[in-house]
Amino acid sequence: MISDNIFETLFLFLLVTTELIRLPYYVQSIYQHRKHQIIRSEADLWDRLFFLFVVIGTWGAAMFKIKTSWFSFADFNTLSIVNVLGIFIYLAGLILLVHSHRQLKRNWSPTIEINQQQELVTSGIYRWIRHPIYAAVWLMVIAQVLLINNLILGLTGVLSFSLLYNHRVTREEQMMAAHFGKEFAIYCETTGRLLPDLLSNQAQQARNEPE
Repeated sequence: MISDNIFETLFLFLLVTTELIRLPYYVQSIYQHRKHQIIRSEADLWDRLFFLFVVIGTWGAAMFKIKTSWFSFADFNTLSIVNVLGIFIYLAGLILLVHSHRQLKRNWSPTIEINQQQELVTSGIYRWIRHPIYAAVWLMVIAQVLLINNLILGLTGVLSFSLLYNHRVTREEQMMAAHFGKEFAIYCETTGRLLPDLLSNQAQQARNEPE
């Protein structure tokens, strides 16, 4: 019998590993923030509050499950294969996250803002989807559902991130459209937000083919 807390502990370990991997990008973002003037920012109190909800809904959920029995009434048993599937989904999200950061480079910011040196990245994974980092986090919080065997604590990541995502994504795209204009509009026509828009890409390829 596998220990009750092994997958919750593993989930917490994966969260720590993820933030350690992202640490250089946080440092780079701080450097860019200080070096270049922020032209526009859409960050507000709700954005910060929803981000806090995500921290509590992921890190906090794992800690509550491991260290307390407060939500034990919502515990349930599942097959270990489901938990293992959760690990693979999380790792897929982590790989996507790393590739997204590497391609976005200094253009990434943990909040909704544009600086003087901002570039529109449309290569690599960004050729297919506009928000691969959000897609990666979606995979991670879905993995949480499979790794934390608790009806409440397993879902807190999905619920909290859905609030942050819905608050941010439209505002972020409106900000990018105002800054990059037609270039961003064309980019949106050939990509999906979280999943590739294959029909649009096929149409774009057809338009680019020589007659």
